[in-house]
Amino acid sequence: MIGLRKVGGVMVPFGCDGRAWLDSLHDEQVAYIKQLADDRSLPSNNLLWRWNNEIQLHLAFHHGQLASADQWHDILVAKLMPSVLHPVRLPDNDEVTYKVGRMKTSQMNKKQMSEYMEKLQAYCADSLGLILESEK
Repeated sequence: MIGLRKVGGVMVPFGCDGRAWLDSLHDEQVAYIKQLADDRSLPSNNLLWRWNNEIQLHLAFHHGQLASADQWHDILVAKLMPSVLHPVRLPDNDEVTYKVGRMKTSQMNKKQMSEYMEKLQAYCADSLGLILESEK
């Protein structure tokens, strides 16, 4: 693995093999840099599922809505988070955009998970009369 650090607006390699590896690239070779996603934490996952269970109980008791916590999770993620859209160019040169299900919380990074949980808290308070507590 090579490490790169931004110094004065320029990416500079560091680590014992970084400089040698970059110098070994030929003129026609390309190196890609990918920012690693900041995965959501286990505590935020546990909190989300505690909330999903509270939502399920609240909707069953106050609104007679019988669905599992898993089903409410699917419904609310689909409602509150944008779907993944993919553009496709067909052989007849027609461009089509299609929706691929809902965003998956298991693939969210910390920023996306925080955004979803904030939206979930607001939706439950405003629309369901349910206050979801972060601490218990």
